[in-house]
Amino acid sequence: MELGLPASDIFLSAAIFLLAVLVIVYPPAEARSAGFIIPNIFYSIVGDEKFDFVRHHLRRSCLTILIQALLPMVYTFVMYFYFYEEFTLAGSFDLVKLLFRFSSTVLLIAAGYIFQISRSNFSNHSIIKNLAKYGIVNDVASQINDEIKDILNFKVEYVGYSKLIITSSWIIKVTMYNVVFLKISDARFKLVRTLDHPILFQENSGKQIIDVEAESISGKTKPVIIRVYSREMFEELRQKLGGNVEIVTDIRFKSSLHERFVTVFKQHINNNPKYNYDFKYELEPCLGCQSVESNIKLDKTCMDSVGQVQCRQCHCKPMWCTTCIAMIFASKQNDLQPEQWLSGRAECPTCRALFCVLDVCLLSSSSLPLPPSEDQTNNSTTATT
Repeated sequence: MELGLPASDIFLSAAIFLLAVLVIVYPPAEARSAGFIIPNIFYSIVGDEKFDFVRHHLRRSCLTILIQALLPMVYTFVMYFYFYEEFTLAGSFDLVKLLFRFSSTVLLIAAGYIFQISRSNFSNHSIIKNLAKYGIVNDVASQINDEIKDILNFKVEYVGYSKLIITSSWIIKVTMYNVVFLKISDARFKLVRTLDHPILFQENSGKQIIDVEAESISGKTKPVIIRVYSREMFEELRQKLGGNVEIVTDIRFKSSLHERFVTVFKQHINNNPKYNYDFKYELEPCLGCQSVESNIKLDKTCMDSVGQVQCRQCHCKPMWCTTCIAMIFASKQNDLQPEQWLSGRAECPTCRALFCVLDVCLLSSSSLPLPPSEDQTNNSTTATT
C-alpha cells in the first residue's frame, strides 16, 4: 500500500491530532474556566444540570460520545485537504481511504449506540440503570433535581468532565460517560490512603491526595472513591458526611502551611516580653475559638524602621489566644511568599491597629489570676456561716 506521504509528515500530523484530542477529551482548567467545553458550547442542546440534572447528563454523555467519534473523521478530511497536492503527486490516496474506513466505522458504531438507547427513552443508559437501583427512576431523579440546587453541596472537580457532588442525601460521581449514584444512608465511609505528590503540589503547600472510599452497605452499587486535596477539604467532607468516616490508624495527614506557621509563630512570641495585665477587665474566652481563655495582648514593642509601614499601639484588652491570632496573622500574608510571613504585618481584628510578630505578647504568669488558697476558701466558708 502506497501511503503517499513521508513518514515524518504522518507522525507529525498524528501527534498534533492526538494533542488536540487530549485537549477536547480532557480540557484543562483554563479551557473550563473560559467555557470551552462541550456542555457550555452546546448549552442549547444539553441544558443546565441545575434544572434537570439527570436529563442534562444523559444528553451530555451521548453528545460527548458523538463528538469524540467525529474526531477521526475530522482528522481524515484535514489530511485530505491539507496534503491533497502530495497525494496527487504520489498518485495514491490509500492513506486517506484507510482513515476514512476507520473513522466511518467509529462514527457508525457511536451513532448506532446513541440511536438504540434513545429509542427506549434512555432506559438502557447506564445513568438510568444506576438510578433504578434506588427506586422509581422519576422519583429518584426528582429528589436529586431538588437537592442539586443547594448552595451548601460539597463539590470537587477532577480532570476533564469528572467531578463529585455530595448533597444532603446523595453522593454523585460524574465521569465522562456515566454518573454513579450512592445514597448516603446506604454508605459506609473509610479513609483508605493519603499520598504526597511532589509534582502536583509544592512541598510547602500543605496539600496531599486524600482518598475516602464510600461503600454501599446493600451492595447496590460499586464503591465510590472520593478524592480531596487537603486536610481542610477532608474535614469539610467529613462534616458533610456527618463525621462518619473511619480512619485507619496508620494514615498520616500532612500539616497545612498555616498549621506549620502557627507552630513557628508560637515559638517566636515566646521570646517576646511578657505583658503585665492589671485585670481592670476580666479575661474572657478567645473571640476566635471560644474554647480557651484569651492569653495574649497586642502591645507595640518593635522599633520603627525608616521606609517601612509603622506598627501602632493597640488599646484593646486581651481578646485572643495564640493559635487564633497566629491564624489571623497568616491569613493577611501573601500565600505566594510564605518565607516572608514572619516579617509581615497584620491589623488587629477589632481596632485595626497594625502589628507585627514582635508586638504579640503573652500575659505574664504573675498577672494571671491565681486559684483561691485553702485559707481563703476556709475564711470564705466561715464568713458565710
